Order: sequence, then structure tokens, then C-alpha cells
Amino acid sequence: MSVIRRSLDGLSSFPELEELIVDNNELDDGVVFPRLPTLHTLMINKNRISFLRQAVAALTEAMRCAKGVNYGHLSQSRAISPASLGTS
Repeated sequence: MSVIRRSLDGLSSFPELEELIVDNNELDDGVVFPRLPTLHTLMINKNRISFLRQAVAALTEAMRCAKGVNYGHLSQSRAISPASLGTS
């Protein structure tokens, strides 16, 4: 069985990126955000990120620029599966 590693490394080619939607990409707690100092909107809904505090800390570092952190909008929710509801 092979493991597919989800990465956002290619985004470093877009240093002026302001909005990013990566919903439904199976990103997990190991995702590394490249430096995105102009990012103000990030939507990471329905991924596998379970430790939101850890993800926000990583985002804060990635979004750091000379003026501080440029927060705008962060949207994150996990998908609800039948297993999480106790049904199959």
C-alpha cells in the first residue's frame, strides 16, 4: 500500500497569493504551509486536520511578514462520516 503525501510546497511560487481554498484535499496535521505573507483568506474545510491550534500556529508563522500577521478569514471544518456518528 502506498502513502500519498499531501503537500502545499508548490504554493511558494505564488508569493502574492491572497486567497486560498484547499477544501477536500485530505490535508492532515503534518501539512506544512509555505511562507505566504499576503494571504488573508484560507479555507481548509473537510480535510484531516484534527489539531486546529497546531495548524493555526503553523499558519501564523507562514503568514508572518514585516507588518506582523495579516489575518483575515480562516474556515475549517471536518467532514462528518457515518463512522463518527456511530452508524455504518
